[in-house]
Amino acid sequence: MKTCRRAVIPGALLGILFAAIPTLAQSINQSQLRGTITDSTGAVVVGADVTITDTGTNIAQSTLSNSRGSFAFTALRPSNYKLLVKAATFGPVEKSGITLTVNQETTLDVMLAPSSQTTSVTVESIPPLLDSDSATLGTDIPSQYLTHWTVPSSPLFRFDLA
Repeated sequence: MKTCRRAVIPGALLGILFAAIPTLAQSINQSQLRGTITDSTGAVVVGADVTITDTGTNIAQSTLSNSRGSFAFTALRPSNYKLLVKAATFGPVEKSGITLTVNQETTLDVMLAPSSQTTSVTVESIPPLLDSDSATLGTDIPSQYLTHWTVPSSPLFRFDLA
């Protein structure tokens, strides 16, 4: 019984060690990018759409900034990235040339400027939607349209036009 325990314990320890190596290797190769989105006054921007794209593979991940204006991307592979931040009433901001190396934790804060694009709609005239001067609900159809109108030859559609 003692020899059996001596063989089982080292075997179990080796099994645990070999099971942990792939997990350890995966966590070492993952980088992180965090940041805060603010406006030109320094106030945080809540709900900004933040997208990071691996420029080598064109694979994108998106998140929204939280109530503190913060965002985070974890488990990023070492590569070159670009970051795009969009929010209502602000112009989009793109940051390119972001290089993440093995197991790197980087902070990148982004300041948004108010959108310079304004949209103006001018309504000069609106056609009447309802003719309140007349109780007419339709129009007269001249007989020339009815006589040249082709009707399928079915008993349901037969009627006299004369």
